[in-house]
Amino acid sequence: MEKVVDELQKFNLSKIEATVYLTLVRYSGLNGSQISKLLNANRGSVYSALNSLYDKGAVYLMPGEKKVYKAKKPEIFIENLKNKYIEDYKNSAEVLKDEFSKFESVKTQEQEYWNIKGQNNFILKAKELLFSAQEEIYINTNYNLRAFSEEFKELNSRGVKIIMFSPEKIETEFKFIELYSLGQEPDVINKKMMLVVDDSVALIMSGKATGEFIGTFTSNKYLVEIVSEHIHYDIYMLKIGQKFGSSLFKDIKLKTHHEENFINKIIDGVKNAEKNKKKLKLKK
Repeated sequence: MEKVVDELQKFNLSKIEATVYLTLVRYSGLNGSQISKLLNANRGSVYSALNSLYDKGAVYLMPGEKKVYKAKKPEIFIENLKNKYIEDYKNSAEVLKDEFSKFESVKTQEQEYWNIKGQNNFILKAKELLFSAQEEIYINTNYNLRAFSEEFKELNSRGVKIIMFSPEKIETEFKFIELYSLGQEPDVINKKMMLVVDDSVALIMSGKATGEFIGTFTSNKYLVEIVSEHIHYDIYMLKIGQKFGSSLFKDIKLKTHHEENFINKIIDGVKNAEKNKKKLKLKK
């Protein structure tokens, strides 16, 4: 364990941060008080280390009365570190991989969902989930798709089906993506993503392009189902409107506060699609 702590410190982790991370690798799903007791360490130091590890993307957080933390998988965390520090500590990264492979994890109760903080940590988690896909991916986003170019190319080579919905005008070089768009003008500030992989895990993220990103990922089947249905319904509504016209929505309204914004977006999307069709006819 001391060897691993020493190697982790080379990647800008303090001794207490490295020790806390190792503890969470072995005992996933602990709060600060439990970690403090296991390590016989000062609570303040442990909580400070947890906050720092969370900001660095080394651990995930399940919010609640007692915050519960889970370590990012060592092999993924080490790969992130290796990419960040490139050649400086490449040997240390290999040593860490070897040492972590010897660790025995103690199973604790699996938590339902985990929080992520920071745009870079969101991108890394999304990439991880995309690479894990075997059959289908559903996405609702206005985020720049170029951030996931390599992942999309890999998924296409494996024959993974990708269905995407965006509220905005979106152009992509990836013609293999089944894309649906409302055609709204791009929002350069507010960004969001809903991602479902193989109907088994979902990621939800939002933030400011120039500020903080925060989100959640989960394997809870009911929450995954809700996100999957949300993406499907957005596409269904758009396709129904395109086929039968925007006037259809007047007869199905529930007259709720949420609905006005939602239905209006769909109606605008249908009108944009109709305008584009007319432009194409005129060109011909």
